[in-house]
Amino acid sequence: MRLHRLLVRNWRGVEEREVHFAATGVTVVEGPNESGKSSLVEALDALIEHLDDSKKREVAAIKPVHKDVGAEVEAEIETGPYRFTYSKRFHKKSETKLTVTTPRPENLTGREAHERALQILDETMDRGLWAALRIEQGQLVTQANLSEQKSLSAALDRAAGIARTGEAEETLYSAAQAEYSEYFTAKGAERRETGVAEAEVERLKLAAEKDVADLARLVADVERSAALDRDAIDATGALAESVASQERHENRQREIERLEASAGEAKFALDGATERAKQAEQRQSERVGLIDAARASAHALSELTTAGELDAPAFAGARHDLHAADAAFGVALEAAERAEREGTVNQQDLEFWNETLHLRQLGARKNRIDAADAAAAQAEAVLANNAVTDGVLKKLHASNLDLEKARAALTAGSPEFHLRALEDINPSIGGTLRPMSKGGEATIQVEGSVVLLLPGVAEIEIRTGSSIASLRDAFDEKRRRFSDLCHAAVASDLEAAVCANAAWQAARRDIESRDRTLADDLGDLSRGELAQKVSSLTLRLAAYPEARVATFPMPGDFDAARQADRIAKATSEAAKRARNDAERRREAARREDTRLREVRTHAEIAQAEARSKAQVTAQQLAQSRAAVSEESLAQAATMARDSQSEAERVHGAASASLAAAQPEAARLLAENARGARQRAKERLRSIEDEQIEVRARLKERGEEGIAERVDASETKHARARGDLARRRVHAAAAKLLFETLDAERAAARTRYIAPLREQIERLGSIVFGTSFSVELGEDLQISQRTLGGRTVPFDSLSGGAKEQLGVISRLACALIVAKDGGVPVVFDDTLGNTDPTRIETMGALLNLAGRSCQVILLTCVPDRFRHVGAARVVRAGAASTGSF
Repeated sequence: MRLHRLLVRNWRGVEEREVHFAATGVTVVEGPNESGKSSLVEALDALIEHLDDSKKREVAAIKPVHKDVGAEVEAEIETGPYRFTYSKRFHKKSETKLTVTTPRPENLTGREAHERALQILDETMDRGLWAALRIEQGQLVTQANLSEQKSLSAALDRAAGIARTGEAEETLYSAAQAEYSEYFTAKGAERRETGVAEAEVERLKLAAEKDVADLARLVADVERSAALDRDAIDATGALAESVASQERHENRQREIERLEASAGEAKFALDGATERAKQAEQRQSERVGLIDAARASAHALSELTTAGELDAPAFAGARHDLHAADAAFGVALEAAERAEREGTVNQQDLEFWNETLHLRQLGARKNRIDAADAAAAQAEAVLANNAVTDGVLKKLHASNLDLEKARAALTAGSPEFHLRALEDINPSIGGTLRPMSKGGEATIQVEGSVVLLLPGVAEIEIRTGSSIASLRDAFDEKRRRFSDLCHAAVASDLEAAVCANAAWQAARRDIESRDRTLADDLGDLSRGELAQKVSSLTLRLAAYPEARVATFPMPGDFDAARQADRIAKATSEAAKRARNDAERRREAARREDTRLREVRTHAEIAQAEARSKAQVTAQQLAQSRAAVSEESLAQAATMARDSQSEAERVHGAASASLAAAQPEAARLLAENARGARQRAKERLRSIEDEQIEVRARLKERGEEGIAERVDASETKHARARGDLARRRVHAAAAKLLFETLDAERAAARTRYIAPLREQIERLGSIVFGTSFSVELGEDLQISQRTLGGRTVPFDSLSGGAKEQLGVISRLACALIVAKDGGVPVVFDDTLGNTDPTRIETMGALLNLAGRSCQVILLTCVPDRFRHVGAARVVRAGAASTGSF
């Protein structure tokens, strides 16, 4: 069986979902919780199992929660030679449809469709296996029930070649089983008698072992006492040695502390010498800087004096340029103001002609609105006198259809008779003469009764039955209802009502056209506001020519005004640019004049500051030389550097001595020696405490005759053990015979389940590795798993391992029956207990199974199946409507 497509509509909280599945391979349907994934499987079960009018609780539970309609499901399925589309609607307007396309077309509905679909499925697939291989959402993933699956058993039979046993073999087997039962139960456990004998042997063994153990403890305590005496001597010596070691390392530690103090003093002396050398060099550097500053300030004063004498001609030229730029700016400013005034008048002319065009547009809008109002007034009058609305016309059509149906029923139900003239006659039919020539024929429909008169021959009255009367009454009632509807609609018949409805619709269109015209032409205005705008513009445009003030004539139309406005704007812009250029030149001349004046002022200030600075630096240099000469500063710096070098030598020697003494190692050795001394002391104390305990036990036991007690208990144990051994020989012989025969019987069963076990081990090795193997019980379920040489019962495995083996065993079954068509494997939200490493290998396993089977995975965790390489992924959003 292959599921190609599944559609659910109005299913619980799902409005509509449709999924297309890969016929062979893995289809992963991803989506959040409550997106309708699990409803797909539930809908497929309901489609196959339940009638469309079923009142069962599980069918009632699928009723939609969002509207009062029927839940629907439709599936496209291929199974054996058949391919068909099967659909059902439950609850409301129940319906079942089956459309078979191959091997030959079939179209069935209702219970017949339901029964035919079950017949096809039972003929071509194992429905029990289809249910067993499925894992539903929220279900604890255990092993599938495979023992009663017909298709799986047939596939295993073909692969096994089972041998059957005869009557003689069964008789021998029964005898061996009876002898076996003397010593063992049906489950293979030894009988109670053997257990009692074993218990007695065990009791005597424990008693003998207890006596032997008591003797061994006595001997062990004697030996332990001697050993403890030796250990005490060793511990005393070790304690003395650790005390000496501690004193030696502590003396070394004190020597290191002395070296550390010397190194610290040398470091202090070095820091002082370094600071003094640094100060001497700083004083010498400050003297050099003071000499350089005095020389630089004298040079700067000379340069400033020379520069001031050169800048005087430039200052006079800047004053002249500033006066010329002021005059040019005045001329450009007057031209720009004149161009701006003329541009304002041209702009007003352009606005005048623009408003003239606007007035024409407003007038056209007002005229369209007035015309639409007039047409709407006429339409409203039509609507006031026309009762044939769309609803009324629909009722008339329906009533007329009922009337025609009643007429047809009356015609079909009324009797008729056929009259053929054998010679020229003048019959009277219903009181009407109807001459007929020889060979003529007539057919008369009878409603109620009719009289056929053959003058001078016969008078024949034909009457209808009561059923015709009821048809006539029904026809009259339909005709009366149609007549009443026509009267209410003020229409003579249906054709007149259709014409009236056309007039009613035309009137409605005129009103709607008026509303659109108002919306388009009024916009956000009212009728009064539109009229006010027209009136206001008319008055303003009429007054403008008289109020216009200009030295040039007004343009004759909008285009001329726009051309004049462009020219005026260009002229004004050119004048503004000329004014701006003149203003920039004036500002540049002003800035240059200001800059030169500022330069002159700054130069005078700089000369004064340079003169003052030169005097101060010369005075500071003279005072510093009077206090200390350059030669004295150099001699002091040399002496400070020599002192620093000597301090560095002393500090290096002290540091080297300290490093050679290895202070860190000495500290660790001293700490370790203290710990070793403490541990030796504790060991000696522990030995002394144990000596006291052992000596107390030896004193307590004394002479209790333990050796004689050991001999007696061992003799009793040997006698009981011999009796048990003889019973075991008989039991072993019976067991060997029975198990040999039973093994031969089990061999056939083993060959039967071997293909399934091999398939499970082949798939399981992908997930667990090559050391993976399983044992299957007679129910075809995994009884134990072996991995890395360790065998664990299935029930003792972790939840994740059980889940993985449950999936593997289902896929193995699906692969075995795949050659016969098989069934889809559906896993709903599984592998939740599987770790990331096995998630990847399980993905490879599912991909492998998909090469031969149809595998459908439903999950709310999309990342869980990202390792399924060739899967078709169908994503579902949180919305309740859509196509996966």
